[in-house]
Amino acid sequence: MNAPATPIQAPNAAPAPVPFSERISAMDIARGFALLGILTVNFRFFSSPLGASLLPPGPDTPALDSAWWFIVYTFGESKFYTLFSLLFGMGFIILTDRARARRPESATPIALRRFGFLAFLGFLHANLLWYGDILFVYAIGGLALLLVRRWKARTLAIVGAALILVAEILVMLSLLLGMLFANTAMTPADPPPSAIVTPDLPNNDPETEPTIDPETQAEPGTTPSDSETPVPSTDPDASKSRTPAPFIAMQQSPEGPQSPAWMEAETLAYQKGPYLDLAIFRSVTWLAMFVFVIPFMGPRILGLFLIGAALIRSDFFNPRRARLHRTLVGTGLLIGLPAAALAASGKLFVTPGDIAHPLNFAWQALYALGAIAIPFALLGAAALLATRAPTSPTLARLLHPLACAGRLGLTNYLTQTLIATTVFYYYGFGLFGKVNGLWPATFVLGLYGCQLVFSTLYLKHFSIGPAEWLWRTVTYLRPVSFRDVRSQ
Repeated sequence: MNAPATPIQAPNAAPAPVPFSERISAMDIARGFALLGILTVNFRFFSSPLGASLLPPGPDTPALDSAWWFIVYTFGESKFYTLFSLLFGMGFIILTDRARARRPESATPIALRRFGFLAFLGFLHANLLWYGDILFVYAIGGLALLLVRRWKARTLAIVGAALILVAEILVMLSLLLGMLFANTAMTPADPPPSAIVTPDLPNNDPETEPTIDPETQAEPGTTPSDSETPVPSTDPDASKSRTPAPFIAMQQSPEGPQSPAWMEAETLAYQKGPYLDLAIFRSVTWLAMFVFVIPFMGPRILGLFLIGAALIRSDFFNPRRARLHRTLVGTGLLIGLPAAALAASGKLFVTPGDIAHPLNFAWQALYALGAIAIPFALLGAAALLATRAPTSPTLARLLHPLACAGRLGLTNYLTQTLIATTVFYYYGFGLFGKVNGLWPATFVLGLYGCQLVFSTLYLKHFSIGPAEWLWRTVTYLRPVSFRDVRSQ
């Protein structure tokens, strides 16, 4: 490998990107592997309704689909955004320490420009491509790192662990509330499929719009057969004169994205359009993340940022810490992986879809244990491999594509979204809601393999990816050469 496994010492000069020769190769290797995990988990959110993606397989699910869910839940769910979060905290400390060593007053403006651009890019990513964006969340959480960047490693680790514990307590409390409501609340009847969308109306004038009988859903003077099961038009002009299907689905689905009416309307929007319906579902889902998801994920992500920062401050990637690296790998294999597998087995076979079952507390505890132990094991493994690679040409050749993919992490992350949405959304191949069997594994491994090849070939001629180039150019307020970073 071309990069050392120890943190860099910045010279006294103007702020600049990290030269290729000073990169920490273990971080690139870990980030490259994390791209596979992120794509594996995100696949079902790219290709199926949100409500269906959140549930474990039912008893009628084909065995192959259940097996894929088990693999993803055990090895991927929450493990790779955890790994990315640790790496994000590490990268921030490297950036600010270098900037402060060169010019002490430059760290804050550099970080603000870096996070500001990331927030802007994340907003566009979420509202123009896919609601599951993580960049915006990282940018907002990253601002908190500015307040703690001078903390010592021990303080960063303690506060980070406390934040993760708070996040897990909040999740447990949400499970308890879910059990209480599930046992006391009446479940409303599902609306009929025919009520998901209304027929197109000629205009928005209430005096000229036909009156709809709420019981028969028919206009006066017509029979129910004249108006039953209306089919939404996919004509772009027709969308100008009708109520968007997402608004109607939301009104008729108080239980949210997991109701049949919502999932049917969402599938139709992504599968057949029109674009307005797709855009509304995408933006509403993204906003809902901040209301219902980020309060639980936010403390955990911030805690991981702090722990990642603590690892860099404690010289985690120094080869002399190989014993710690091996301990983390062993803990992940002997404790984290079995815990994650038990959590997946419990949700799949013992309490599938039963949110009121007391055993869900046990599954969540095991899930949380795996979601911490496995990413740390991967980080320890990356450190061990990066240390070993310079003395093993074969290992170095095997790790090189992973490191290349990791160096183009932002470009590859955005490219995954662009390709997946093109394949599954109506303006591409329209395969949303239509994939099962071997499709997920084939798509994930095929796309990731292409990214490994592309990244390796690209970095033979250039030293920085397109998205990384733009990000660094904004960060340092000057264009970064596509080649010079390699030669510095």
